[in-house]
Amino acid sequence: MFFAGRGEYPAAGLFSTGHLLMIVICVLLLALLIKLTIHYKLTKPLNIIKIVSILVLILEISKLIWGTSVGRYSDWYDYLPLWFCSLFIPISLIAGFGKGKIQ
Repeated sequence: MFFAGRGEYPAAGLFSTGHLLMIVICVLLLALLIKLTIHYKLTKPLNIIKIVSILVLILEISKLIWGTSVGRYSDWYDYLPLWFCSLFIPISLIAGFGKGKIQ
């Protein structure tokens, strides 16, 4: 299998050294990307948001298809992207394609 099954390895741990390091790297990367795009007009970052939101949606659908094909999901809620990190998917679609106050 490409991915390990649930419970096969111990969890990495919330707020472990590796987790905190990844948070720091993501914050630094985000700051760098904001600095690089701050001088663009609104249309270029909005196009980036649209492209990334569609790409992430395709990746999530691909993950669900793959997980279903190898029998990874056993409960109905495993199919739904309702985890904290998955909130990015609908929010990015609303930010990219919404209009007015919804955006």
